[in-house]
Amino acid sequence: MWLDTLQEKHYRALYEITRKVEPYNAAMLYEQFSLVMSRREGFVVVTPSGELAGCISFSDYVPGSNIMIHCTIDEKYQRRWCTRKILKEVYSYIFKILDLPRVSGFCIVGVSDKAGEFHLALGGKYEGTIRKGALLPDGLYDVNLYGMLKEECRWI
Repeated sequence: MWLDTLQEKHYRALYEITRKVEPYNAAMLYEQFSLVMSRREGFVVVTPSGELAGCISFSDYVPGSNIMIHCTIDEKYQRRWCTRKILKEVYSYIFKILDLPRVSGFCIVGVSDKAGEFHLALGGKYEGTIRKGALLPDGLYDVNLYGMLKEECRWI
C-alpha cells in the first residue's frame, strides 16, 4: 500500500467507503461529503492493485499550533494498511513539513471507539472528554480527544 495526495477525483470512492464504515454518516448526501472533503487536505491509501483503501485527512489546521487528523479505511483493509512507511510519511508531513508541535484526533464514545484505540496504539494520549460534543441523527454523544506531541512521536 502507498499514499497519494487526496484529490477531488477520489471523493466518490471515499464517500462509498465512509457510508459503509461510519454508519452515523450513512444519511450524508454526496454533496455534503464533497463540501467537507474540499475543506480538508491529506492522503488516500492506495492498494497494490490501485484500489482506494481509504484516506487520512486533516482539518482545523492552526499554523504553529495544531491540526486534526481523520482516518477512514474500508473494512476489508483495516489492520492491513497501516505500515511503518505510511506512518512515517503521515507524521513527517505533520511534524516536519507543517512543523506543528501537536496533532489531535477524536472518537465518538460508543460509536467510533476503535478510533480512540488506534490513536493510543500509534502513541497518542487520551486528553479528555467533550461531553455531548457530537450531534448524530439519534442524539448527542460524548467525544474523546487524543493528542500526540512532536517529541512523543516515534514515527519521525
